[in-house]
Amino acid sequence: NIFPFNYDERHRFAFTADYRYQSGKAYNGPRLFGKDILANAGINLQIVTASGRPYSPGTQIVRYGGTGFRGDINGARLPWNFGVDLRIDKNFSIVKGRNPLDLNVYLRVQNVFDTKNVIAVYRGSGDAKDDGYLNSERGAAELDNVTNTYGDAYIDYFVNQYNYLVRNPDNFTLPRRIFIGAILEF
Repeated sequence: NIFPFNYDERHRFAFTADYRYQSGKAYNGPRLFGKDILANAGINLQIVTASGRPYSPGTQIVRYGGTGFRGDINGARLPWNFGVDLRIDKNFSIVKGRNPLDLNVYLRVQNVFDTKNVIAVYRGSGDAKDDGYLNSERGAAELDNVTNTYGDAYIDYFVNQYNYLVRNPDNFTLPRRIFIGAILEF
């Protein structure tokens, strides 16, 4: 049998658009009080979508994962993901001449729409948010044990703490991030 690697990505589509304003006579942008306000400025938009990568579903649910193999190794796929990144920048000429010195100031936004893409799942349940343990036979037995040992008042605390541990942020893409910076070019 031929099994795909866990980083196998069958489809990836990327679209990049970049629009720039020139300076001097080539400038065709808006003017404010006779100044070319967008001279040497630009905007860049990148859109990427990709098919889900493979993973191996488990046959038995255990805490925070699964054991065994249901079907083939890497026989299931994660969902497609989608992301949009944006960069707006402007160049300022500090020193002109033989040894020019320029400053590029930028604003970069990664994951513009704050998309929560699934990039990993729990093998036992195939879900990124829940490992399925508390709903399994073993989990039910553990909940009964907690109830018998500590009483009914403690069960909500136990379930909340368990669910807190299951919510793994590494199962999702990073949230929206905004960067402001400058690059000195010489």
